[in-house]
Formats: sequence, structure tokens, C-alpha cells
Amino acid sequence: MAAVNEIAKYGWEHGEMDPPSWWVAPTYRQALKAFTTVITQLKTAVKKSNASQGGMKVIWKSGAVTNFVSAERYDNLRGEGVGFMVVDEAAFIEAEAWTKVLRPMLSDTMGRALLIGTPKGKNWFYQMWTRGDDPEQKEYENFSFPTGSSPYIADSEVEEARNTLPADVFAQEYLADFLDEAAGVFRGVQKCINPDLHADEKEPTVYEHPQAGHRYVIGFDAAKHVDYSVIYVIDTDCAYEDRIRNRVVFMQRTTGMDWPSQVDMVKAVVQRYRGYVLLDSTGLGDVMYDHLLMAGIAAYPYHFTNLSKQQLVQNLAVDIQNGDIEYPAIPVMIHELEAYQYNIGPTGTVRYGAPDGMHDDCVIALALAEWAARHPVWNQNAELYMAEDESEYEISPV
Repeated sequence: MAAVNEIAKYGWEHGEMDPPSWWVAPTYRQALKAFTTVITQLKTAVKKSNASQGGMKVIWKSGAVTNFVSAERYDNLRGEGVGFMVVDEAAFIEAEAWTKVLRPMLSDTMGRALLIGTPKGKNWFYQMWTRGDDPEQKEYENFSFPTGSSPYIADSEVEEARNTLPADVFAQEYLADFLDEAAGVFRGVQKCINPDLHADEKEPTVYEHPQAGHRYVIGFDAAKHVDYSVIYVIDTDCAYEDRIRNRVVFMQRTTGMDWPSQVDMVKAVVQRYRGYVLLDSTGLGDVMYDHLLMAGIAAYPYHFTNLSKQQLVQNLAVDIQNGDIEYPAIPVMIHELEAYQYNIGPTGTVRYGAPDGMHDDCVIALALAEWAARHPVWNQNAELYMAEDESEYEISPV
């Protein structure tokens, strides 16, 4: 609303013979949202308004004009001088849109610009923001307004976000912090190590044997080409202080196995822990999913898109950050977790992955297991099978 007030102030203080003001947004939809806010919230000051796919215009009662435009095809914006400009969600607009088109439009009029938006890495928006800290650049000012400074958002909502979002996401989206384009994802990796979990001397992949009454979930990342096959088992019923904490009780990492051998490996783990499998079904993983089903294994697919991978990784990041998972001190796993990083692209898109030359199979398999633990199928359709003498039981995985 502060930016809306500023553009309205320019409209009230200028007339039809003065340079227009512009509201520039990354997309038409975002520009339309700002246009709608102005004509509904400030309708008593608006003389006329019209909207079309080509753009939107408000004529104030003073005669001044405000245009609302999208920067999607920014070359088409070249032309008239602008007296005042709001660049909305500036981090999502290409740098060249500002340097080659928008900024020159202010020169002839000695106009001003207000750049607003959520940080998305240290891109051109960040560079402009830092000029406000430079005492030599007196024509620039910067301001930061964390979400908690808004009188319209309850403190409890901010605290809920702090407790349920990864630290980096909370810092960017709620604290308005500019984060590095590449940075570590998992915070608190070391504090989640349980020093009492040791590999069985005879079975080095086993850290705890199955326990009666406990429910288990399995995360599996199948090997593709030169990758590793990794499988985790998580016990979802481990008491920790005053709460339940998910615990890694099995981990196997292999390479060079053909697919029938991988199916046999998974089947053996399922038979031991009576859990169900969540696996990456993207690409060739879909074929592996079919193989598991044909082998009679209770398996569920998790298809990777940029968004679904982000949700999967952030779920694990939050649980590690909050200490809601524990695992043995497995060197390769710890190394992958600590090296795992995110990269923020020029448009603000966040992508997760291992650094160049490193693997992330342990991270993905663990994230799949933890997702299954947080979204267990027994919370959806739980069925319990028990022998008459209660000596045997099995919780249905479907």
C-alpha cells in the first residue's frame, strides 16, 4: 500500500500536461492486481480508468495519468518519458528491462523510481538496494520492512512461519534478507546425529532391528547410470524427550547393481521392516516403480518437478532445523547434507542440488523417507491386521 500511496500522491500533485507515472510489474496479472487495488481503494480520487490486454490506465481527477504495464516484453515499453515509476517485484524483472528501457525513460523528465519487492538472491535489485547504503550516492535511499512490521499480520503467523519454514526461506520471505545465490540448505545437520546409533557388526546397513509396534517407512532413490542406489528406513514411533522423533534405522548405498538386483534389495528391506516405499519416479524411475509393483512391493511414486523437489527438500530441511529427525553418523550422508545447496536464478527461481562433481543420492533418498514419515499412508487409510493371539501384526501400507 505504501507504493500505491506514492503513485497516488504523484497523481494528485500533477496534471494532464505533466509526464505520466507508471506501475511496472513482472506479469500482466500482477499489474492488473495493482490497477484493481488503485481503482477500488482510491476510487474517490479517480476520474476515469480502463483496462485491456495491452495495458491499463488511470486518469486522476487532477488530469494526471498512471499507466500499469507488464515487463514481460519490455522492448515494447520504449517511448515516452515518465515522471514517477513503481517497479513492483523488481527481483523478478530482467536486469536489461531496467537498464535498457525503464531507467532511460526517467532521464528526460528527471523522474524518480520506487523499486519494491521480495528479495530473490543478490541480483540487480540487490545492487540497486545497496546504493542506499552508500553515502556518496545521495540520490538513493533504501528501506526494509520485514513481514512482522505490518500491523495487519499477527505475530503468531510470523512465528508459525519461523517454525515451519527452512531458515533461508524464512529469512528471505519474512525478514526481507538478501541471500547469496548459492548457499547451504540444511542447518543443524550435526545436532541431529544420534551417537548411540551404531551399525550392527554382522549387518553394517542395520542400525536398529525392527521393533514390535513401530511403523516404518522407506525412501528409495534408484541408481541411474553412474549414480548410487540408496535406501533408507525411518522408524516413525521413536520417543524423544516429550515428543516423537523420526529415526533412521537402516541405510544401504550401492552402485553397479542391475535393476533386478535393486528390486531384490528393496524387497528384502520391505520384508524385514514391513514398511512401504516412496521412490523418485521421474524419468527411468517410473520404470523402477513398475518393477517394484510387479514384484508385489507396496511402493508409491514421487514425481520430481522443480516445485515438488523444492517441497521435498524443504520438508527435510525444516525437520533437521527443528531437530525432528535423528540419524547415525554416516560420513557419506553427513557430507552430502552439508554440501547440498540451492541456487537462485536470474528470475528468482530456486533450484536445489549437489555442487558440481558431487552426488546427492543420500539426500534425495533421505528426503523421500522423511516425506513418507510426515505424510504416512496410514493416516489416510489405516488398516491393522492382527493374529488372534496377538502374537503377530501388520499395518497395511495401502
